Amino acid sequence: MTGASQLGKKGTFTLNDTSPHIRPAGKTNDVSNEGAQFCLSMGERPSTPPEIKKYRQSTIHEPGKIVKHYGLADDVVKDGPFGYVANTIGERPESVHQVMKSYPTSDLMRWEREQREQVYESAKRDPLGKSMVRGHIIPESISTFGSKIDAKFKDKNPEAKSLIYPVGTELDENTAATAAEGTEGEGSESNLHDLYVRTHGNYAPGEQRRRGYNWDAAGFKPDAHVFGITEKQPYHNGVAKALTQNIEQNTKLIPRAVSDFKLANTQTLGQSKNLGQRNRVGVGSDHIFGVPSRRVEEWGVQQLICGDYSMDDQNPDPDLGKSLRSGFRNESKDADRVFGAPSIRTDLNAPKVKSVADNQNYGNELGAFSLIYPSDAMNGGIEEEEYLCLREPEELFELFGQCVQGDQEKFNTVVDYATRDSNARLCSAALFLKAKRELEMHSMGF
Repeated sequence: MTGASQLGKKGTFTLNDTSPHIRPAGKTNDVSNEGAQFCLSMGERPSTPPEIKKYRQSTIHEPGKIVKHYGLADDVVKDGPFGYVANTIGERPESVHQVMKSYPTSDLMRWEREQREQVYESAKRDPLGKSMVRGHIIPESISTFGSKIDAKFKDKNPEAKSLIYPVGTELDENTAATAAEGTEGEGSESNLHDLYVRTHGNYAPGEQRRRGYNWDAAGFKPDAHVFGITEKQPYHNGVAKALTQNIEQNTKLIPRAVSDFKLANTQTLGQSKNLGQRNRVGVGSDHIFGVPSRRVEEWGVQQLICGDYSMDDQNPDPDLGKSLRSGFRNESKDADRVFGAPSIRTDLNAPKVKSVADNQNYGNELGAFSLIYPSDAMNGGIEEEEYLCLREPEELFELFGQCVQGDQEKFNTVVDYATRDSNARLCSAALFLKAKRELEMHSMGF
């Protein structure tokens, strides 16, 4: 559709303008920024500023580019491989093989490299292939694992015990010397030390706690006594045997699963392959493999079909065909006696409200005759109980007044005949109709 704004502009015509030489009448307005086309034409989304773009995940993980930290986004990468710039024209940069092959290959080259690296402090303090040199001077008598002591001396004087329970310290020597001289008094050093031990628990470094027991009176030597159960025969080198128990061991112990696997998969010459189904210890010909499907003994298909009866159960019953009770026979003396419970329980009182789950017939339901030959009232939707309900004469006249042509005297005659055996003047619809039929038949001479 051609608008007036397009026709009013010089040189602006559309294909639908059939008369471009005729100037349109009226005033034209420029509505180029309005209309459905302008609303549906979405402009391009503004791009992210360069100072913010380097922080975006879409820029850092851009497909086809190396992942670079945003801190290196503004860094200029030098020309050439690995940032190498050739100084002269025609000079080729070093290859990766030449860069990696920088370790000296001859003794002279290694000596020359060592001479050049001696000027560095790190080469002297942390030499290549050796531990760090810290300047400690270790005596020659001390090796890597401590002092060089022979086995006999080490056995007699264990080092761990002397470190944990040091005996013969400087304090013990001073105490023993004071006791030998007999100068132990109130102001002696040992007496003051014992006083501080009792009051403040001020033990000397490495000092044992002595409680002052009189071991001589008990005949007990604490330095020679061994607590606990001792071996009858001395057992030497126990730790060494525990650490070297697998050395020079003649008996080779392997797991049971490995031995069973070799037994089942190793083929013996001249024999069939052992599949583990025969010639096994404790496995007979009647052995059944696998886990039983049932924990308790249950009947199978054969027992379900044939049964599991004893000979006494299979014999005929002793009372079959005859009565074993004295004075009774199979036939009843009463010809009218009915055995069993009746299907229609007229002997029970029908409940006032019958449950849906109660399917018992209490005699108040219709029989087969009513189902085969239903009455006209049933076709009209009237229940059978409505004919049996006792009603007042006025209510019966409203229902059956047309049957007597509205004659009140004739209606009273039928009601009196229907209620002749009762004291109350109440009558049901069924009794009223029966009395009316009897009176009509009597009047006709029947």
